[in-house]
Amino acid sequence: LQMLIPLAGFLFPTIAIVSTVAIVYSFFNGMTWPVAESYASAGLDEKAASKSIGIYNLCWSAAVPLSVCISGTIISDFKSGFFLLSSLLVLISFFLVFMLPSVIPHHEKSAAKIGDNGAVSIPYEEMKGMLISSRWSMGFSYALMQILASLLPGKFQAEGIGVAKASILAGFIDASRFLAFL
Repeated sequence: LQMLIPLAGFLFPTIAIVSTVAIVYSFFNGMTWPVAESYASAGLDEKAASKSIGIYNLCWSAAVPLSVCISGTIISDFKSGFFLLSSLLVLISFFLVFMLPSVIPHHEKSAAKIGDNGAVSIPYEEMKGMLISSRWSMGFSYALMQILASLLPGKFQAEGIGVAKASILAGFIDASRFLAFL
């Protein structure tokens, strides 16, 4: 589904389809975030998990401004190619997923288990509720970020700055997240 949604934007590049694609794709993409963080911290103690998630956050937060910076060139040279590239990246990711374990190691353990330090872990129902909440929150935040990312180059262009250069300037806004994680 994540591959077909941007492909629709490539095949039918109308404003209605592209807007819908951005929102729906961002929604589903945001739902993958908690799962990715769970894999990044699987089987690690609190200190190691914090470090692992920190590295994970640095990786994605560095990739976002880079992708925004090159998006203007892609949009300028091949407008619909932006969606084709997204579909190809999802396809590559699809194959990379098979390199992950089928069950996240810490999900095999009981959620109500008392740890070595005497702390009680979060009950399963609370954990499930937090996961659902984080997925909805991430879905909406991704929709907002994608809409903002697509609007900024146009706003810069209205000021007389070309789309390719404007996307580089917009990338600096996304780079602030990377700096926050440092």
